[in-house]
Amino acid sequence: MNFSTNAADLAMSADEEFNRGLRKSLIDGAAAVEIWTPLARQGLGHASYYLAVWFGKGLGIPQDISEAVKWLRLSVVQGFDLEPRFLAAIDELERLLTDASHGDIDAQTKLGVMYFDGVEMGWVSYSEAARWWRTAAEKGGARAQTYLGFLYAEGKGVPRDARKAASWWMRAAAQGSAIAKFNLGVLMAGSDGRPRNMEDAMKWYRLAAQEGLTNAWVQVATIKLLGLSLAQKFIPPEVTN
Repeated sequence: MNFSTNAADLAMSADEEFNRGLRKSLIDGAAAVEIWTPLARQGLGHASYYLAVWFGKGLGIPQDISEAVKWLRLSVVQGFDLEPRFLAAIDELERLLTDASHGDIDAQTKLGVMYFDGVEMGWVSYSEAARWWRTAAEKGGARAQTYLGFLYAEGKGVPRDARKAASWWMRAAAQGSAIAKFNLGVLMAGSDGRPRNMEDAMKWYRLAAQEGLTNAWVQVATIKLLGLSLAQKFIPPEVTN
C-alpha cells in the first residue's frame, strides 16, 4: 500500500471539499459551515479560520463571537498563518471579558468599544456593545453612558429612541462629558440642521465648548452669526481608546 499517495489523495479530497464549501458560501452560509466543520475537526486550519469568520460576522448563520474565537484559536494550533494583530485582539477581548465579568467598569466600557469596532476583524456586534455599555452606564460610567446614548440615537443594537439617548447623555453630561453635551446640542438643534430648540441647543453647545470641544465652538459661532446651526452628526464612540 502506498501511504504517501493515500495521504496526498486525502489532502486533495479535503481541499476539494473545502472549495465546495466556498462555492456554497456564496448562496448558503449555513451549508458552508456544515461542510467546513468536519474538515476543521480533522485538522484543516483554513477551514477553522473560515468558520471563525462566518461565526464572527454571522454570515448566513446567527452571529456567535465566542464560537468564532474558539475556531480562530484552533486554526492557529492547526498551523494557519494568522496575523499577530488578530491574535492580539482576541487576547485583549478575552482579558476584557474576564475583567468585565468581575464588575470592572472600565473593562466593560472598553469591551463595548471592541464589539462596536468589530474586534479588529469586522465582527461588529452593536447588541453586545449595548449590553456591556448598559452594564457600565447603570453603574455610573460616563463614557458608557455617552456611548449608549449614541446607540439609542442611531438605533444601533437597540431600538432608535431619542428620549433614551437624551436621558443617557444628560447623565453623562452631569459628569462632565463634552461629547454628551455636544450630542445633546445636536439633538436639540436637529441633526439635519433644521432648528428644533435653538435656545437649548446653544446652551449645550456652550457647555461642550467650555470643555474644549472644537466642534462645539464652531456651532456656537455659527448660531451667533446665522441664527442656526450647521448640519451635524452625533459624535460616535471613540474606538481608539
